[in-house]
Amino acid sequence: MGGHWKRDLNVSTDGSLHLNELIGLHLATALALVVSFWRDWIRVIRGLSTSVTQWRIQAVDQRLARLIIMATIPVGVAGIALDKLFRTTLGRPVPTAIFLALDGIVLFITEQLRRGGTGRRRAGGVPVWI
Repeated sequence: MGGHWKRDLNVSTDGSLHLNELIGLHLATALALVVSFWRDWIRVIRGLSTSVTQWRIQAVDQRLARLIIMATIPVGVAGIALDKLFRTTLGRPVPTAIFLALDGIVLFITEQLRRGGTGRRRAGGVPVWI
C-alpha cells in the first residue's frame, strides 16, 4: 500500500487518525466483551471485593481477580515505558503483521501443548496442522 494509506496507517506521523481508530476499536471490543461476559465480570468483581475485605484467597473467583490485576500491571508498565517504540515500530503495518503472525504461532503451539503433549493426533502420530 502506498500513497495516503502509508501515511495514514503510520501512527507516528503527524495528522494520522489511525491511532484514534485503534483506540476506538479496542474500546468497542472491550465493551463487547463486558456485555457478552457480564456474569463472569460480576463474579470476578465480587471475588476481588471479598478477597480485599477478607485479605485472603479462598475461592477461584478471588484468585482469578488477583491474577487479572497482577497480569495487568507489567503490561501497563511496559506500555508506558515503551510507548515511543510501540508508536514508531509497531505503529507501522508490516512490523505489526509480523508480530501478530508470530503471536499466533506461539498461541497455537501453547494451545497444542496445553491439550496434552506434542500436538500430534493420538491415532496416527500426524501433526495437527497437516
